[in-house]
Amino acid sequence: MKHEIHAILFDDDHAVIVADGDVDFKITSIPIIKDQERPSAIVDPKALEDAISNKRINEPLVGLPSDWCYVASIQLNESKRSRLSTMLFQLEEFLPLDAEQVAASFHINSHSAMALGCAIEAKPLQRILAELEDRGISPGAICPKVFFVFHVLQHQKKIPDSCQAIILPEPNGIYSIIQLHSGRIVSWRLLTEKDLLRDEVHVSILSGVDLDQSDNTKLILGVDLSDDLVRELQERCDLKLEIVATPILELLYEGAVDLHRREKVPVFNLRTGPLAVQSSWLRYQKQGVFAALGVCLLLISILVSLSIRARAYRHEFDQANQAMIELYQEAFPGQSVPLGIMGRLQSEQRKLQSTNAESVQLPEQRSMLFTIRDVLSYLPIDIRFKLDELQIEARQIRVYGTTRSHVDANKIVAGLRNIEDYNFELLRTDQTADRTVSFSIVGLLKQKSQPLHISSVRGK
Repeated sequence: MKHEIHAILFDDDHAVIVADGDVDFKITSIPIIKDQERPSAIVDPKALEDAISNKRINEPLVGLPSDWCYVASIQLNESKRSRLSTMLFQLEEFLPLDAEQVAASFHINSHSAMALGCAIEAKPLQRILAELEDRGISPGAICPKVFFVFHVLQHQKKIPDSCQAIILPEPNGIYSIIQLHSGRIVSWRLLTEKDLLRDEVHVSILSGVDLDQSDNTKLILGVDLSDDLVRELQERCDLKLEIVATPILELLYEGAVDLHRREKVPVFNLRTGPLAVQSSWLRYQKQGVFAALGVCLLLISILVSLSIRARAYRHEFDQANQAMIELYQEAFPGQSVPLGIMGRLQSEQRKLQSTNAESVQLPEQRSMLFTIRDVLSYLPIDIRFKLDELQIEARQIRVYGTTRSHVDANKIVAGLRNIEDYNFELLRTDQTADRTVSFSIVGLLKQKSQPLHISSVRGK
């Protein structure tokens, strides 16, 4: 049976994976590769892979150092239900970052209409979460590690009802002070040992004079404190100090494992906002980006292929047009080449047909591009009009569009009648709502009594 991973606890220079063991739980330390800005850290990928191999992973907890967090107390609005967005806006006043750059969680004390907010910069944690999720680890909750200890103290009933504060040691000579009132968390501060022993701090935080004036004896719970610190605290003020001698790391591991096994939410859960659990679509966002990129490349290749083919057709059209120009210049040297060169050549061919018996039959079919060119060539250029549709069929051409007046429509028909092979007529004209005239023109292919022939071409 595979052992389960319960928590991943981060420090400045390493991460600890807490998992089930053969007897108790197993602790595995993994080095962290540091970036320039703390805590922008990335877990050593090989060490992480070795630590999670053959382990069962089910949304383990993530514990963070206390000094990565920002903490502040805010006043709740009694007239309205407190919303996360409103509390986050109030907390932003105490943060060095914008609210959009942090993930925040709140512990609400309804008795005093206060809320304790805890926030952390999201960007460094997003990098860490990305590293974990790439290896199939999706954390269920993110919380400062000190509150794993707080949970196990509560669960083991080691916090007396009259307790005013809990002192817990942190790395680098820092102490967490969790102040309580009626068993509820009121505040959380980080102090050095020197600050902890200052008289004003000692009186206001540890003695709790602002919370309960009627109780002259203040109970302080110290966890894994040194003998020197205990002696100093007892000499400072009239208070009762109880000590939990269990090592802080043991309580930390026990609290994390118990929270995960019971599937309970810690005091603060920073898996919110930018650090919230991604939807299934977002988890495959990278794959979706690659798929979209592939589709874009396919469309680009299709467009390039069509562009190349269009250039080839244009080249063929230019070659055919150049061949007709050369034929015309050879047949009629010294004359300017007309715009409708195809129609002019056909007209000259019909003239020669009646004078020469020897002929070579021309093919009756021709490219539609020539028909389009003839239509566009004979459209008048001295009036304004709009072509909406041009239909070219085997034996007829239809032209639809709009112009300014009925007179202009007749001018367009007159211009198209210069095309030799078709008889163009104006089918109808209609006055539109915007005071323009829509027209419909049809050109029918002329009936030919005999096939066209050309025997020779002589210059004039």
